[in-house]
Amino acid sequence: MSDVASTSESVFISRQPIFDRDKAIWGYDIVACCSDLTCRVDMEQLRKDAHWLLTDGLALALHELPAGRKALLHVPASLLALGTPLPPNDRCALFIFMDCPPDEAFFSACQGLKNAGYMLFLSTDMITSDLAPILGVAEAMVVDVAGLPPMEIAKLRKSFKKFPWQLLARNISDWQAFEGTRFLGFTYFSGSFFGKPMLAAEKVLAPGALARLQLLRALNAPECDMIELADIVSHDAALSLRLLKYINSPAFGLQQKVQSMRNAITLLGLKQFKQWAMVVLMADMDKSDKGGELSYLALLRARFLEQTSMRAVQAPYPSETMFLLGMFSFLDAMLGQEMSKILSDMPLDEELKAALCGEKNTVRPWIDLVANVEAGNWSVVREIVDSFEIEATAAALDYLKAATWARSNFSAAR
Repeated sequence: MSDVASTSESVFISRQPIFDRDKAIWGYDIVACCSDLTCRVDMEQLRKDAHWLLTDGLALALHELPAGRKALLHVPASLLALGTPLPPNDRCALFIFMDCPPDEAFFSACQGLKNAGYMLFLSTDMITSDLAPILGVAEAMVVDVAGLPPMEIAKLRKSFKKFPWQLLARNISDWQAFEGTRFLGFTYFSGSFFGKPMLAAEKVLAPGALARLQLLRALNAPECDMIELADIVSHDAALSLRLLKYINSPAFGLQQKVQSMRNAITLLGLKQFKQWAMVVLMADMDKSDKGGELSYLALLRARFLEQTSMRAVQAPYPSETMFLLGMFSFLDAMLGQEMSKILSDMPLDEELKAALCGEKNTVRPWIDLVANVEAGNWSVVREIVDSFEIEATAAALDYLKAATWARSNFSAAR
């Protein structure tokens, strides 16, 4: 990644996974906000954000993507007509939005991109007579399903059958909506749904997941000392090997090789060792694409809340506890169980448990902050950072650094 410390603006870059019909990640919807996070969202601001991402922020955004995944970049028509340089077509697809009246230069640019192998996405508001020349050029149509009743989505799907488009359902809020749009023949799916548990009656945790949950509980027990902790982790041979490999990776830069759990605890300290053990546990919780993305986001949330809470005038808990808050915020989605059930025997403060279960208290706004960054709800992000008395520029920098940290440590831990 480029040097995020050199970023002087309050630039947030968020990515949201785009899943295919098999729940594998096809790519990521990338959005940026390089404004002061004011509530004003208009075409001028959207154009400015897109221009920054396509120029100054492109290397930053693409560097964080897993190998083999495409970035869906939001590109205004005016930049296409100007011939703005784009990354190779194997790294990105283009989601075009209209910020100016269409002209021959725009139509020619779209056809040129199609001929060059770029996959072009359009939105439903572009199905108009004056844009007819590009409707046959586009390969995919983005349908924002937020707030739409199922019958309306079905009606839209039927109206598209005369076109050979693949369909992306955007802003899916739950698994029921995912299954509904999948049944209707949609190809791609994005939204907050993947961060929610797929609940099934009488679901029993798999032995591996149950063992890791028990380890998480043990790691957070306040009475757990160094010898006991080393014995707990060493009892899981696979985890021990992965943890030793992780601790000996270049990410740590230790001068001597760590060969045992007790040696690792002595070198790192009890508190830091617990944190790194949890990183490895979370990365190993679910090997699916969905599980991998949730693990990465949990690490990002943990690091971001740990770092940015230290900037607040009055954070509800010490930074190491805020790290836990972020780390545990997707446990329900990862394990497919109600959060209250997962946390019932976890040695955590009751206020933390309540916030993780969705209750409104002094802790919940911190989870809301990262959730709204991930969703690109910038005006809400601004309201929250203002309430914490944190500069938006500082929070944005913390988020960029947390993304780099999460990617590096997730890769090393897996």
